[in-house]
Amino acid sequence: GETATTLAANLEADSLLVARLWGSKESAGKVAKRWLGAVLKTAATLGFIWFLPGPSNHMILDVALIDGTSGEVLWINRRTGSWSLLPHTFADMVQKVFSDFPATD
Repeated sequence: GETATTLAANLEADSLLVARLWGSKESAGKVAKRWLGAVLKTAATLGFIWFLPGPSNHMILDVALIDGTSGEVLWINRRTGSWSLLPHTFADMVQKVFSDFPATD
């Protein structure tokens, strides 16, 4: 919109690439509570069904390409994953978010 066109004009840019990284991490108490629940559920089935809690940390990466003249969003994508900013994990997430980026001639 208007904010994007103003920013692009100030930067003398034809387009903007905007990224937002959001993450959440459960406290140790919540993780312990989820594991205890999983153990109790498994015990209730006498071990015939194993219940395992999912990841306790999560992140979302949003990326958008915006036309600097019109402010129109040209492309947008989102990827989610387990929370980790280790270089190989984060690089993999960035690669996945751009995997759907349209090819140009």
